[in-house]
Amino acid sequence: MPLYNLSTIIYIVLQFISIFLLGVLVFALLTSTPQFSHTTLLQLFISAFLFNSIGLLPLLMFGDDLKIIGVHSLLCIICQKFTAFLFLPTHIFPVVLVFYLWYALVRGDLRIEQKCLYYVSGTVWLYTICNSIASILIERNHDNFGTTVSLYMCVEVFGDRRYYGYVIPNMILTGLSIPMSCHSGYILWKRWKTFSSNQNRSTAIKLGHSVRLCVFSSISSVFLMATLIPRMIMYHETNPILQYILAFSTALL
Repeated sequence: MPLYNLSTIIYIVLQFISIFLLGVLVFALLTSTPQFSHTTLLQLFISAFLFNSIGLLPLLMFGDDLKIIGVHSLLCIICQKFTAFLFLPTHIFPVVLVFYLWYALVRGDLRIEQKCLYYVSGTVWLYTICNSIASILIERNHDNFGTTVSLYMCVEVFGDRRYYGYVIPNMILTGLSIPMSCHSGYILWKRWKTFSSNQNRSTAIKLGHSVRLCVFSSISSVFLMATLIPRMIMYHETNPILQYILAFSTALL
């Protein structure tokens, strides 16, 4: 029977909570009437649910022996390939949602998702598939198929391909998310002033929309930076503290 230390148990509990909540959200979306950003939210939550569930399997199987025994197992390699495939959708779709909310708030056009859905989603999944195929072709001759172990997950060996395939796109996404977060904060401030001077149902609804945009965009920016900054630094040096930040940021956010 595998053994787990305290930090591993905390990580597993957080992941189970995250997986449960994501499962509830997926079920709620599947059983609800389609609304604004419904399809994009569904893609994001399903991707995150599968990412967390599959990524947790090797740790549950091997426990604290993951780095010693699990790293050479077929389960670890398979789970790593699946989580690598799901990594980009879980990071791209939050920024897409921020853009949809921002555009709907600024332009007043709630059909933005309908207009862009096939182009945006198609581009995201096409890039994800091409990146995964390239990864498999490049790493098929590497030791252990280019798979290693971080603190709690089986991950791809950090190198130039992972840097340019994942870190660079993440930098672009973060660069897009931060200005929209700042602008959403400015919109929230303006609408709060309007609501303070003229409190009625219309200004309250607009204020609520602004709060939703500001909160979601801020959380998305924090999530992207929490996963981007440690990866950028670890490209040059390995730091245990950054590994913990990177590991727990996925479960917490």
